[in-house]
Amino acid sequence: MSDSDREQIDEVDDSQFEQNAYQAFMAYDRDGSGYIGSNDLKHVLEDLGEKIQEKHLFKMISEADPENSGKIMYGQFKTLVLEKRKEEKGSSDEELLDAFVAMGGQPDGEGFI
Repeated sequence: MSDSDREQIDEVDDSQFEQNAYQAFMAYDRDGSGYIGSNDLKHVLEDLGEKIQEKHLFKMISEADPENSGKIMYGQFKTLVLEKRKEEKGSSDEELLDAFVAMGGQPDGEGFI
């Protein structure tokens, strides 16, 4: 699979993930105000299939709600979950490359195992 093929798949995956994130957010924005309560963040993330530890949840809340208003706007939420997804994707790509190299592949992703 070429790099451009992978990038196209990632774009589709990201687009689908963003759509799912929006739907999960809107399920908790019952009054259509454009925000959810910071206490709802854990539930929205769980609806997206994310398992999160309490200490990471509190960090995410403080990032998404720096004013400590108890409200998280959709834009803040979207930025937060997309950054989290990028971090997870990057670490899984690194782990995959490490395993490939450990099995005899090249660090640049070339070679066979």
